[in-house]
Amino acid sequence: MQLFEISDLPKQAGKARIHFEEAEKAPKRDGKDISLPKQPLALFFPMDDGRQFLYKTEEGRGCWFGGTDEEPFLVEMEFNAFDAFMQGARNFGNPLLREQAFYRSLVPSIVDKISAETGIAYRRQGDIFAARYCSDNYGFAKNLQALSRLSKRGKGIIEVEQSTESVFGTRHEGKGTFVHVKDEYHFSSAQLFTGTLNTPDHKPLSLDDGLYVLGQTRFIAQPQNAD
Repeated sequence: MQLFEISDLPKQAGKARIHFEEAEKAPKRDGKDISLPKQPLALFFPMDDGRQFLYKTEEGRGCWFGGTDEEPFLVEMEFNAFDAFMQGARNFGNPLLREQAFYRSLVPSIVDKISAETGIAYRRQGDIFAARYCSDNYGFAKNLQALSRLSKRGKGIIEVEQSTESVFGTRHEGKGTFVHVKDEYHFSSAQLFTGTLNTPDHKPLSLDDGLYVLGQTRFIAQPQNAD
């Protein structure tokens, strides 16, 4: 819905306080406060019972996803995210189904694939998703032999290391065992992990009951700077 059509602009999105400012050039977040440009033709769609929203500027292809996850957040998205939402709007008159189509579009394809194959629901910490590839009692070494199928050409080069490091260059930090699967040209095909993920504004995510395939939310405009 365009802003000029909304008689009472929302002031909250979960824990986040929303401010529509005529002087703002682009959306921004400062703690719990989210400022959005007050542009008459901008589009604003509340989601998740008002806890989250999708905002598109009136000019260009700028699109922002924000509100409250565990804590307030705001992230710039590629136009594909908005397009997925609008496609859902065209296919589903029910707002709930429309939202589900949008959220589903954000799931990394490799995580969605592994979760579907194993029948085990994926887990999430902010913009990082994790699908359990195998349980811890199945045999770590045995599973390493099968990981080559996750490489693009089926000829996996597997690197295993115990460390504390950033996940995909984001502020999410994993402490445990990382398994990097690469093809014969050393291009990364998959990243797996067992241990604990930590990041600001989110509870620690324990992934120590097996080996998990990791993936980051699709369509984020600047993945390493995701909120």
